[in-house]
Amino acid sequence: MFAKRMSFIEPSATLKLLKTVKKLQAKGKKVISFGIGEMDIPTPKHVVTAAKKALDQGLTRYGPPKGLPELREAIVKRSREVNGIRCGIENVMVTPTKFAIYLSCVALLNNGDEVLIPDPYWVSYVDMVYAAGGRPKFYKLKRGYFRPDEQDMKRLITKKTKMIMLNTPSNPAGSVFPRETLKMIADLATENDLFVVSDEIYERQVFEGKHISITTLRGMARRTITVNGFSKTYAMTGWRLGWMMAPTLIIDAIGRLQEHTITCLPAFVQKGGLAALTGSQKFIKDMHKDLMRKRRLIVKGLNSIDGIECKEPEGTFYVFPEYDFDMKSEDLAQKILKKGEVVVVPGRVFGRQGEGHFRMAFAKDVDAIEEGLGKLELALKKIRR
Repeated sequence: MFAKRMSFIEPSATLKLLKTVKKLQAKGKKVISFGIGEMDIPTPKHVVTAAKKALDQGLTRYGPPKGLPELREAIVKRSREVNGIRCGIENVMVTPTKFAIYLSCVALLNNGDEVLIPDPYWVSYVDMVYAAGGRPKFYKLKRGYFRPDEQDMKRLITKKTKMIMLNTPSNPAGSVFPRETLKMIADLATENDLFVVSDEIYERQVFEGKHISITTLRGMARRTITVNGFSKTYAMTGWRLGWMMAPTLIIDAIGRLQEHTITCLPAFVQKGGLAALTGSQKFIKDMHKDLMRKRRLIVKGLNSIDGIECKEPEGTFYVFPEYDFDMKSEDLAQKILKKGEVVVVPGRVFGRQGEGHFRMAFAKDVDAIEEGLGKLELALKKIRR
């Protein structure tokens, strides 16, 4: 009944966890979830106010498929100032961040084209590639600080390779790739005439090092699709608002796909995004300071638990601790949920390199982090018996 490609596509592991949490909470269970990548604070008030005002003004009709010109201009200005990306409005399309990655795959991949994906990886990359008819091949991020190895990447490149998927800061590993790593990837892309899709959604959550957009490296603007958005920076996950930046030829092609799928994003949502970019940025500074404090808290707490080793993430709001229990990560996560009513994401859902780890999101209330760490420690003691 279904197309063959559907046999490769799995449900989102993180969204599946969210359903489990809601079911347990509906039964009265006090579950503490470190599973979903979402801040537990509201969207800034001035952003919400701008969207409400737009609704009151009647901005509820179709808009330009590539996005409101004023928002695209604001994205251009912001990208130049924050990332040093030289671009114009013709290089920008407003679209949901996740959809931007999918559209990039649909627009650039033919059946059987290969895409190099980091391992561990964000859960949706693989399924997006399969949905577009491509084939994923995985380059390992070496354990520790999770950086790619040049020889490993070279070994994977064939005549069928079309694209490299890049994610820095990395979800789930928390690594931030330095300039020399990005230059290595850029050189491979240039030498083999490959596209790079650079997912930079966590760029404002960097604690160690500096975020660098690969498109700013020599020769990369012509072959890079940079994907970003509002979800993680402005606590706007439910708004589904983001953008992509690429050469005009690519933006025009992907724009046609958007015209025939979602048509455009709601204008009132885009007005909220415009307010986020042009209004006070104090929210970002406060968020960063708050996440730094929570990062120290959760790393210290995890390292005090027997059998757990956790490095400080360089970026994102995830920790990816390693454990010494003799069981698969999916089994361990289920036992932690059952015995401690704590949700963690098993590392294996992020790829083979994730086995022996689990992911925890720490963009939570401090009291919830402390209570969750206590329940996690008790659960692991019960499991070890």
